[in-house]
Amino acid sequence: MNLDNITPYRKAMVLLGVMTMGFGEISSEALNQNSNPTSWKKTELILPSFTQKKKGMKKGDQGKRAMFNGGAWFPAKGAPRQFSGPQSLPMVTLSHGLFEVDILPEQASVVSRVRNRDGMDWFYFEERIKDWIPWWESGVKASFPFMEHGIRERQPSAWQVIRPTNQSLRYSSWMEFSRHHSLKESVQFGRHSNMILEQDVEVRANDPRLRITYRVTNPMPYRQGLQCWNDAFWPRYHHPKGIVQGNVKISYPDDAELFGDMDWASDHLGQKFQSFNPKKHNPRSPGKYAYSFFIWDVQEGWTGVYYPSVDVARIRLVDPKKAPGTKWWWRTPGGQDDVNHNFIEMWGGTDHVFEGVERWLAPGHQWEATWTYLTLEGLGKPIKVNEDGMIGLKGNRISAATFNRVDKAELWVDGKKVAEGPCDHLHPLVVEGENSGEMILKTDQQVLVKAEHPRQATPLRQEMKKQIEDALNYELPEGWEKQGNQHTRGRFFRNARYGGATLGRARVHVRNGHLKAALKTLDAILETMPESGEAWHLRGACHAELGQVQEAIQALEQAIQAQQPEPEAAFLLAVMFLAKGEQEQSRKWLEQLVQIQPLHHEAKLLKAFLSENDTLARQLTHRYPADPRVRWISKKVAERLKKNPSQDEKILKTLLQQEPGAHLRIKEFEELTAGRFIHPQRLDPEG
Repeated sequence: MNLDNITPYRKAMVLLGVMTMGFGEISSEALNQNSNPTSWKKTELILPSFTQKKKGMKKGDQGKRAMFNGGAWFPAKGAPRQFSGPQSLPMVTLSHGLFEVDILPEQASVVSRVRNRDGMDWFYFEERIKDWIPWWESGVKASFPFMEHGIRERQPSAWQVIRPTNQSLRYSSWMEFSRHHSLKESVQFGRHSNMILEQDVEVRANDPRLRITYRVTNPMPYRQGLQCWNDAFWPRYHHPKGIVQGNVKISYPDDAELFGDMDWASDHLGQKFQSFNPKKHNPRSPGKYAYSFFIWDVQEGWTGVYYPSVDVARIRLVDPKKAPGTKWWWRTPGGQDDVNHNFIEMWGGTDHVFEGVERWLAPGHQWEATWTYLTLEGLGKPIKVNEDGMIGLKGNRISAATFNRVDKAELWVDGKKVAEGPCDHLHPLVVEGENSGEMILKTDQQVLVKAEHPRQATPLRQEMKKQIEDALNYELPEGWEKQGNQHTRGRFFRNARYGGATLGRARVHVRNGHLKAALKTLDAILETMPESGEAWHLRGACHAELGQVQEAIQALEQAIQAQQPEPEAAFLLAVMFLAKGEQEQSRKWLEQLVQIQPLHHEAKLLKAFLSENDTLARQLTHRYPADPRVRWISKKVAERLKKNPSQDEKILKTLLQQEPGAHLRIKEFEELTAGRFIHPQRLDPEG
């Protein structure tokens, strides 16, 4: 082996004689199963590990630096980074006939690597593991509870692989964060949360799309700020000679180009708001160290990076109504020593700008969004992409492709049909000619993709601009509360400046566990606002946590009947009726709640537990196979119906071994089934 042609990380591992599974070619065995092109396997990934000495840190600086640097403070400039030996990570690989996906369950289920059948990487692969922020810079990772590098290394997840259909595979994972409750964690970018994160990674036979779905569940009887981001690392350099991976010296031309639904941009905190400029907002633009910007008012949700020298497009799709966040970051050559310049980082999330949380997640509700990734060759630079297909340009060549096989597709340009025939991403419709005007890819039944070239910028919607600006307004206490435990730029839910007797102050009291103070505040609110269903709900939650069943029932019923009703109160009302032994009343309230609020996840779980058959439990185990609470419910229902629970017991045991926080969450849910509400661990008391 010629060690001059490999990265320093691979060289270190080779010299140690360590086999690096995951660096090699795709398993031909996995890709050649014609009868069933989807398969999965569990192996391990061995990576070189590096540590950074924490010298030069003054004793009094630790808390401050932990707050603003994610808890792994940056040591003094120039502190040495040392190779500390190989580390082994369990790895799950999903395969089908087009590409292969590597996932690391103990690294927060990051998608560490994706490769085509010819071995071409979709994403940048750092080829190492390290103990300093941002910890992991490869593939696609979630960021939660904090929006930026919120999940640290060695964040375990419960996981299962299921086959939704004969031609698809889904890796599902589940993580909880309430075990991160110390004062130290409370300043480490809010790694503590009582909310739950789930992730699905799905592949389908003969489908070029990789789908990654995230779900956040709020099991609490009060609303919380909704913030969930993910982070994709794309190669910066993709050249006919290959892709630059790891931290090697750059030797290829920098020709990456951004594309997509991007018209308005800003820096962090919404500063330097401006129109998107393809020349300025470009990886080739000069800069002192790094360039970072956020896209505002995304209306279609397609974007990516195009590499002209190899005619490759890396694409991301998402519904901007669910996750409008689009943030770009890259380092510029000539910056700090020993930093990586070889990737383009693309964030996606629930907000337009990191520092402003725009939405609430209601009590008991679950939010869900799916990001779709593709890497396509030979189709030109995309001028429009959606879930059905794309239209791309390279010179005067127009290419149109569908992502599912279509027996007869048509390409129209300015009202004229210019091409037709069978179509998919490997067999596009191609025509040479005028590359401007209206372009439509369609079938006899529907329009699949419609593009206008050159693309016209969309006007900034003023109501969206105000929504973003309000979230970034530090004078509004709701913005502080929505930040949760994050300490983002000093904002923290405990510091939300609600004045007087307000619902916000009551929510903060309940979240802190100051129930007597919360009840006093709620009494004052309800004297002047008896129509507030939220106030009655919070009051009922306080009584429920204190074990005052009858008082809780009275308040929760008022919440549902109020002039401004809060139907979510029916969940705790059902729990309180379980405390009285009235299961039928509990079932009634849960059925009503699920009908009115189908996103109330906690009600679905309790309803399945109380069901007189196992239909709902079976449905939940199929939909949420890695959720230990769901598997516990299925086991208990099977036992009650005198069915064999052995399969559920086996899977539950595995999930509990994988995710150390699952035991407590099951215990909390078990208490609910007995009519007792126990709040998950809170942050340490205010000192």
